[in-house]
Amino acid sequence: MTRLKLLIKEVLSTPHKKESIDCCNFKKRNNKTTTLNENIDKRIVMTENMQYHVQNQLPLTETNITYGSKGYIDLWSEARYLYVRNTIDVNKIDEKILTETNLGEYGIFEGEKVPLDLPISENEEIDTTLDVIDDESSSHKEKTNAMRYIIELAYEASGIFPKTLKQALDILGYDVSLNEHKFHIYIRDPKSKEIKKLD
Repeated sequence: MTRLKLLIKEVLSTPHKKESIDCCNFKKRNNKTTTLNENIDKRIVMTENMQYHVQNQLPLTETNITYGSKGYIDLWSEARYLYVRNTIDVNKIDEKILTETNLGEYGIFEGEKVPLDLPISENEEIDTTLDVIDDESSSHKEKTNAMRYIIELAYEASGIFPKTLKQALDILGYDVSLNEHKFHIYIRDPKSKEIKKLD
């Protein structure tokens, strides 16, 4: 017991360091970056993606990870884990996503594992394939394979072999001129905790 008393006495008698109470050096929680909480032990285990954001002080919303990929979802999952434990500080937008959504979590919808609170394009395959065709850095072979892929999708859907890319897109119901994008999102109902699909 005397050792505890000595420790308490030592802590109480030690003056505060000036820099720890200097309001000008205090990092606000609404900064524009993702940072490691300075009061936390520096030996925190993080993935490379999270380390990249912390070391470069980048917001999570400015990630270079492909939107919707497993890595993207895992980044938000890890960020939530670290944020809830007060290990990282994030900007207001990231904080809102971490506290008000389930981004980074999965749920089961009609027997299938689905990412929550992640808007998903219903034409994602076509969008990605058209990006390859439009990208000037894509090789001729990549563009040809992309066009073949869309034509094969149209053939599988209708049994009619389209002669042009536009005809294939028409068969698939994809209107390029309208730049029409249909999205759906899976959410967890706050009351029932059931997973629902919103179009």
